[in-house]
Amino acid sequence: MTGTISFDEGKPNGHTLLDAGVLITPQLVRVTPNIGSIGGMTIVATMPGVIKGQSDIMLTDAPGNPICDAVRVPEYGVVECDTKPQVITASVLKF
Repeated sequence: MTGTISFDEGKPNGHTLLDAGVLITPQLVRVTPNIGSIGGMTIVATMPGVIKGQSDIMLTDAPGNPICDAVRVPEYGVVECDTKPQVITASVLKF
């Protein structure tokens, strides 16, 4: 995953260290709501490290099957998932 981080102050002249890449590994922190409908619904996952507009995000169950019909990243660290009609056990969700 690559992204750009900009600082209000800008980069100091002559400092190339700030041009180096930084790898941020997304972490699944929380999913809300923790109950829902087997007919499908929208869940929101808090995932620091995910960049706004990122399109390669997939939430899966334990065997690795995608659980989302659609995924959106409206802002840094927030993933919205329109779940497929199915039963999802809370302990089997992963990124």
